[in-house]
Amino acid sequence: MDKRQFLASIAVTAVGMTAGCLAAVDRLGDDGDVVLSTSLSGDESETFETGEATEYEVTLTPEGSRAKFGIRQETTAPTSLSSYAATDGESTFGLELNSEATYEVTALGGTFDITIRDRS
Repeated sequence: MDKRQFLASIAVTAVGMTAGCLAAVDRLGDDGDVVLSTSLSGDESETFETGEATEYEVTLTPEGSRAKFGIRQETTAPTSLSSYAATDGESTFGLELNSEATYEVTALGGTFDITIRDRS
């Protein structure tokens, strides 16, 4: 297992462990403002801008058996993923982004619908 796969598996485990708790808490409030709602497949990507809000709710619905995606801050130099997740079914989890910036969501496998809502 190379270093990237190891780090990705750690990130997926961390997201998976917290997704159930965060999703249950997030569903108690209102729906929040939709920041991004799109379908992605292959290596397609879509960008969204964040304001002062730092907490977001991500809902991922795979159209096939499995979907993987990554979120990273757009910069002039490539950076590591801010978040990475893989799912076998519909999944909702919290996402905290630390800076006002433009972020890119990239499909890393499968076809899926993704919705990101402002939860701040």
